[in-house]
Amino acid sequence: MEFTCLHNRGNSQIICYLKEFELEVNAGTENFHIPYASIYKITLHKAGTLFYATIWADGFKPLYVSNRILQEKRVTEQSPAYATFMRVLHFHLKKKGNKPQIRVGSSYTKIWFSGFLFVSILLFIVYFFGTMLDLPNVNLVFNILLGTLALQGLLSIVSIMKKTKEVEEYPVDYLPA
Repeated sequence: MEFTCLHNRGNSQIICYLKEFELEVNAGTENFHIPYASIYKITLHKAGTLFYATIWADGFKPLYVSNRILQEKRVTEQSPAYATFMRVLHFHLKKKGNKPQIRVGSSYTKIWFSGFLFVSILLFIVYFFGTMLDLPNVNLVFNILLGTLALQGLLSIVSIMKKTKEVEEYPVDYLPA
């Protein structure tokens, strides 16, 4: 099966060939073969109408495959072809006995992690300038931010852990209909 799509959320296109024992990828001047046995993780993402997957394999850079294609200098969707490609890839991996970890990315994970980073930076600023300038109530603000940071860190970890799926539980809602 042949599948063409935009690579790495940019404007370069790649062509993927699902063969009997490997995934062949032509990315401009690069041409490489990823054996199905070396694929250890697939991360699926969904953002509105954009669906994309990151394929992780031993000895290779992450491969980004999306439901977008560049046609006549316009980016268009090819959701049915993307869904078919992902299902056929899943079939090949299952047939070869390879069970990579399927991870599902969501905006909630990114939101919690972004909040975690924001509060961490804010905590550092309050601590640094509060102690340096000897501001009143700096300990109260520091403790509130520290508690918020701990809660956001916990929610980030729970959000990430909840999104891990085994290959038998292929999440259909992360494939376009």
